Formats: sequence, structure tokens, C-alpha cells
Amino acid sequence: MKLIFIRHGEPLKNDYGISEMGINEMKLLRRYLKDNFNISKIYSATSQRASESVEILNKEFNYNIKYYTWLSEFKYRIPLLTKQGVFPWELAPEYWINNDELLHYNDVFNNPLIKNSEIPKRVKEVWQGIDKIISENGYTREGNLYIAQKRNTDEIIIVTHFATMAIIIAHLLNISIVIALNLLFMSPSSYSIFATEEINYGKVIFRCLELGSTKHLYMHNELKSEYGRQDEIKENIE
Repeated sequence: MKLIFIRHGEPLKNDYGISEMGINEMKLLRRYLKDNFNISKIYSATSQRASESVEILNKEFNYNIKYYTWLSEFKYRIPLLTKQGVFPWELAPEYWINNDELLHYNDVFNNPLIKNSEIPKRVKEVWQGIDKIISENGYTREGNLYIAQKRNTDEIIIVTHFATMAIIIAHLLNISIVIALNLLFMSPSSYSIFATEEINYGKVIFRCLELGSTKHLYMHNELKSEYGRQDEIKENIE
């Protein structure tokens, strides 16, 4: 089975929908998906950016889309530095890069930075949601492994947001959410493929085959986005 995670199209800067650029990205993506995959199901976040994106994609497939609120934006903050706090993908490296607890798949939730926030509860909701989808499609999670109940080679689309996708990827790969949120990048309209893999019969892991791919934008550099990245070089402004 392949899970194909898609980030919504380029967003409007001052609104919650996707821009004209985002619409064009998704039109190219739907053609690419149709030509290169055999899609069997589509799931999507209920948020406006995701729903607008998936509606464009689905014109090529005409499936009954299953919508889930837990796939929508992961907008929960770490109570740090400011009264408002910071989003976990904004956390400066000096707070986590040398902290083994924050770099651990399970222990990260015991660290005061994460523990004293809504994040553990909300991450659990996302992980339970994705495991339910995976279970419905033949694979149940036991510990850090998946057990094959009904093998298949289905190719399934899941349309969501960057942070939610990163949190799901952390679960599939058994890595810290802090690593996934701060060291991975999936641009608007990109797709990422995670496939089941068996070394021993019935014991399944998910292997990343493509991450943040924009092959559908080949020859369309004007549609390639860096939305969500931090500065490559930070200017030293006093």
C-alpha cells in the first residue's frame, strides 16, 4: 500500500483559501497523479485550503472524498519566550538540537517545553486518526510496527497541511515530532509517498519513497514555492 500525502496548493497571503498559483499547481498535480498512479481512495482535511485543493484534484477521479478535521492545520503553540508562545516548527535550534529527550520519538512528550502545552493531546489525535485510516486499509499498528491483516497495493491520497503531515511522518517513521517539524520541508502542492514494506512476513514498516516531490511542476519553475521555509541566510539586524 502507498500513502500519498499532498500539501495543499499555494495559499492566499491574507486569507484561508489557495491562490491562483495554487490552483494551477493542483491542476498540474492532478494530471501527473492520473498519469503515474492508480489512485483508489482520497482523504482530506476539512480546512479551506485543503478542501479547495482536493476538489481540484478530484475532478480527475470523481471519488467520494472522506474529510477529517484532525487532518486540518496543526496550530498549537509551545508556551515559550512570548505570552503567545511559538509554533513547534518555529522553535529555534538551540532549544532542541542538543537535547536527546526532544529528539526521541516518545520522550519528546515528557519534556516541559512540549508537555506543558496542548501538543501531546493533539498529536495523539492525529496519530489515532492516521492509524484508523491505515487499519481500515488492512494494516494495524502494534507498538512501533504495523501488522498486515489484508495486504494490498492500493495507492491512497491524503490532502493535508505541512505540520500535520510532518506529525504523521514522525509516527510512520518513529522519529521525534520536533525533527519532522523542523528538519523536513514539503512545499505547497508537493507529494510525499510512504509505502508498506515487509522484510518478515506480515511485519510491516513504512518506507519513504519520495518526500516533498514537485515533479508535476517540471518546466513550471514559476509555480515552485518555498512557502513555509525559514531564511536560508539570516541577516544580522541589530
